[in-house]
Amino acid sequence: MTHATPATRALIAAAPVLFVLMWATGFVVARLSAPHAGPLTFLTIRFPIAGVIFAAIAVALHAPWPGRAQAFHATVAGAFLHGGYLGPVYWAVAHGMPAGVSALIVGLQPLMTAILASWIVKEKIALRHWVGLLIGILGVALVVSPKLQAGFAGGITPVTVAVNVLGALSISFGTVYQKRFATALNLASGGAWQYVGATLAVAIPAVLMEQMRFDGSFNAWFALGWSVIVLSLGAITLLMLLIRAGRRGPGGEPHLPRLRRLCADGLCSVRGNPHAGADSRHGRLRRRCHHRHAEMGAPALMRAMVSRARRRCSSVTWLRTML
Repeated sequence: MTHATPATRALIAAAPVLFVLMWATGFVVARLSAPHAGPLTFLTIRFPIAGVIFAAIAVALHAPWPGRAQAFHATVAGAFLHGGYLGPVYWAVAHGMPAGVSALIVGLQPLMTAILASWIVKEKIALRHWVGLLIGILGVALVVSPKLQAGFAGGITPVTVAVNVLGALSISFGTVYQKRFATALNLASGGAWQYVGATLAVAIPAVLMEQMRFDGSFNAWFALGWSVIVLSLGAITLLMLLIRAGRRGPGGEPHLPRLRRLCADGLCSVRGNPHAGADSRHGRLRRRCHHRHAEMGAPALMRAMVSRARRRCSSVTWLRTML
């Protein structure tokens, strides 16, 4: 993400609260749509619509499109973040799991994400995370165990509980994967690819397991419209902003991995042989860094490069800057 404007910083500051309020309505939508459409069928309709809207936004804003590798990462992230999460949750709610209990189980997701991040991206995990996860599991058990029923579906059963946990694990893994491989993607064009993966994740089991039922009632269309606009567009954009904001440094400035790596190459060449990289693809940059370093010194050089990047960003609209 480029240099954040005050409006963007304000949005990021409010994003956690807005995200929780918007995301919580998803469980209500799952219950509202259940009598009128198959759960996976409903998502098979919802995800392509959201993907097309994101693609249209990307085209309208002239957003950069990811290359083949980044598009693959966005597709995988979308399969876990959206399809692998909402598919199980909607299926469980449609098969009798109360929406409130489903939300309670999925509420363990932040703690699951922290633990997965410690394994996958080697983030430090404090003792309080393990304690929090244990307390969360005990809390869910206290709520679920008195109402647990035998059988396959039709309420709070071992199957519906397990399916909900699977959904929570999926969004947890998808969040870590997104942060590891696809954080730098443009939110609009990257979001379009995410919904490609999400659609594949739910469309195949929908065709195999359901009768593709959608009755076209007012409740069905209302649930679909709300889920596309408020959840798939609004809440997911906030989630991507929150994941991306996690890459910011202590001073609130976004990390610029490529710029930082290239500058490091240039400064290292100054301390060693300034022309050692002449035959590499960064040779010209190293020589330029060497000359600029001789004139300005390393701290001033870095400030000048950041200032130049900010001036370039100032000509774009706030929305393109945020995306």
